[in-house]
Amino acid sequence: MLSLWEEIAQLADFDKDGMITVDEFKQAVMNSCVGRKYDDFPQSMKAFIETNFRMIDLNSDGIINIEEYRYDCVQRMVLEDIKIVDDAFYSLLNDDDRRRGGLTLSRYQELFAQFLGNTNENCEAIHLFGPLEF
Repeated sequence: MLSLWEEIAQLADFDKDGMITVDEFKQAVMNSCVGRKYDDFPQSMKAFIETNFRMIDLNSDGIINIEEYRYDCVQRMVLEDIKIVDDAFYSLLNDDDRRRGGLTLSRYQELFAQFLGNTNENCEAIHLFGPLEF
């Protein structure tokens, strides 16, 4: 973890004061991730994304299913109807995802890269973190 922190500090501590502000972190993500494929992300960002996937994949089967997606969403937002969450989940799925019953790590990585790098509101990854409003 120390080496990952050092990489993050190199990417984001622009004023070299030993602290990373929210603005510095946002700028580092923009500089190192926006418009790039997942494979081109810095190792620290890949580690963050993979850890996030594992935290959502509660049963550790390698797939984020609808129940796990729901749980992740309702921890962060208040919604009146779970159907909105379900619709967001299903909008992420391609035919392979539907056959598997959810998102694999590689598919999650692909969608995460799209979420960071695409400014198009019609991007399929727009709902990776739930039914977010822009």
